[in-house]
Amino acid sequence: MKMYTYTKKLFDPLEPELKDIEIEDISHSLSLQCRFNGHTNRFYSVAQHCLEVEQLLNYDNYMNERDILLGGLLHDASEAYLTDVPTPLKLQLPIYNIVEERYHDLIRERFEVSLTPADKIQIDQADKVSLSSEVKELVPAGELDCIIPEPDKRIEYIIKQKMKPSKAKKEYMKVFNELY
Repeated sequence: MKMYTYTKKLFDPLEPELKDIEIEDISHSLSLQCRFNGHTNRFYSVAQHCLEVEQLLNYDNYMNERDILLGGLLHDASEAYLTDVPTPLKLQLPIYNIVEERYHDLIRERFEVSLTPADKIQIDQADKVSLSSEVKELVPAGELDCIIPEPDKRIEYIIKQKMKPSKAKKEYMKVFNELY
């Protein structure tokens, strides 16, 4: 079964090809998807989250390292094609994890992002710090059933911005174009 993307590409989500991956599809889709499966006190897009992760990596002295910054911006890009699955469920779906990793590899190849294992750890850490700040600001219960780092005051201003999807998409594209 095939699906259409925002840019009108028809592709098979279980057999993606390099030619199917478009930044316009990624930025558009992520700007319309809400974090935490929508269980937030206001709309907060995956695109804005990705901008936050890239900014956090920027703060952490990776300003001149294109690949790690672009890797941070694109770290959830697979969700544009697969959507996000809540982590407790994702842990029970090994096939989803295999397909998601295929997308990660394909997206990095498409945009010529080369990450070392250490880079991937840095991106994962920035993602977790971002998560902790988002939970504090956006999740009504204000906690998760997992161990995450303390919120980072340097990025809380990004979370507090109320970005409409159109602005999140525009900012995502702007940062992508600056890095790519």
